[in-house]
Amino acid sequence: MSEAYEKFIIESEKKAFDKEHRRKLDWNISRYDLAVVNGKKQYCDIETAKQRVAHIKHKVLNDLDKYLIEFEFNFEKRGGKVIWAVDAMDAITEILAIMKKYRAKHVVKSKSMISEELELNKNLESHNIESLETDLGEYIVQLAGERPYHILTPAMHKSKEDVAKLFNEKFGMSAQSTPLEITAFVRKLLREKFYSADIGITGGNLLFLIWEQ
Repeated sequence: MSEAYEKFIIESEKKAFDKEHRRKLDWNISRYDLAVVNGKKQYCDIETAKQRVAHIKHKVLNDLDKYLIEFEFNFEKRGGKVIWAVDAMDAITEILAIMKKYRAKHVVKSKSMISEELELNKNLESHNIESLETDLGEYIVQLAGERPYHILTPAMHKSKEDVAKLFNEKFGMSAQSTPLEITAFVRKLLREKFYSADIGITGGNLLFLIWEQ
């Protein structure tokens, strides 16, 4: 049994029996479930939409090599550049080369799970490059020195009181700050970071193939 596995078992068992932790998750999941219900209302036929999405996903995965090459062709035809990385180390090396080329010291990021797998923030910071998350949930866990808790809701494990306490500790905001007040504060802070950033990084949940008109 590896050390990482043993650590996971111990910590997961501890969290599973933490009643306060479960209370926070129950509340946040209930809000998420409500958002899903409201989101479904935009579809007049949700079952047909689900079938179409499943079909597209299955088709793309079966012919992924073809679609990636096709994306590269269309993307570069529009002025972009695709860099292929064989592994995490290669990807980090290529990213750092871009940072060096443009003498980047300040980076803003949107939510990207692949960048989490690469530990991109950690690698950039080790080269004295500030990498700031711009998704609110991602920014909260980054500020707390944590990893995202969930692929869609990174701060699912935190209550509004936890977040208010965090912003009180980091920025001197009132420990009774409301979610609206905290959101407004982060919006102003991130807007300034957007204006001054040297480079922006985003994930690609869906790569659109650009067709010739």
